[in-house]
Amino acid sequence: MAVKSSFLPAKGEIEYDAGHFVQLGHNTKKMDLNALYPAGGNHAIQNVAFVLEWPSLLGQEEIASLREAHHNHLQSAFPVVDTPQVLTFNFHPGNVATPPSPQFGVGLIMSRSRATATGSVVSASIQINPQNCVVVVNDYTRWAQIWTEVSEWLEIILPHVLTGARPLTAAALQYTDAFEWRGDPKEFRGDILFSADSTYIPKNALACDGLWHSHHGYFAEVAQDAGYKLLENVNVNVNEDPVSLMRSVAIVTSHKATFDAPVWKSEQALELMASVMAELHDRNKQILRDMLASAVQKKIKLFAEQEAN
Repeated sequence: MAVKSSFLPAKGEIEYDAGHFVQLGHNTKKMDLNALYPAGGNHAIQNVAFVLEWPSLLGQEEIASLREAHHNHLQSAFPVVDTPQVLTFNFHPGNVATPPSPQFGVGLIMSRSRATATGSVVSASIQINPQNCVVVVNDYTRWAQIWTEVSEWLEIILPHVLTGARPLTAAALQYTDAFEWRGDPKEFRGDILFSADSTYIPKNALACDGLWHSHHGYFAEVAQDAGYKLLENVNVNVNEDPVSLMRSVAIVTSHKATFDAPVWKSEQALELMASVMAELHDRNKQILRDMLASAVQKKIKLFAEQEAN
């Protein structure tokens, strides 16, 4: 079945056949999806980040308490623990700035690694800063499994943060999806990887044969009783390696929920996080459904979890 491209009428129609998109007409091109490699093999998720925010700063006492919690409950999951380092630059008119030396900041970084053919890489980490906590998972499997693990970690962390002196005020979810195009760079087609009818990508970007990016953010409409305001960002980058000339695509989608009312108790926060993160996860999948061509959705099994249920 041929699908007409409304913004490239001079190049004819686009046809999908046995894993190949073929551009019909006088300017014939093809893009073999077998040369499109998602970051995760059978999915495109490079990493996912969970962020929690609070307004008042954590002090050394809370950080010491969190370090003890790591020793007692999280050391097996995160064998490496460290204190973040910060650099401070002081500039004065007419004077050459003295090169700064790293200083220990206030916070905690926990991480775990896995071995690869080229060395070890961080597979997951938790960074606790004075006003937020960022959990990053680089080895993505399925949402249910990932969230089960993350919620168990937060169940240990949050009681040491929400001590009555500060509430939870916002939470965010960010996905990075990535693809490598290992075919002829001239055959890479943004209008085949992405849907021509996408709400989130401008048509002039899809018509580009060269490199491009599209970044934008907006406040999304949510139900009146959602309990939060939702800020979303959708950023797409089409890059090229300067040596190999291999094309790559990175899609970063972030969703930040700012709560209408502060959440003071860790038990309440954990319950709220379970529902909010599930909603943000569903929103992320719907955005990808809008952005990606149907054949690419099938390639990365975008809705495999729903079909299995």
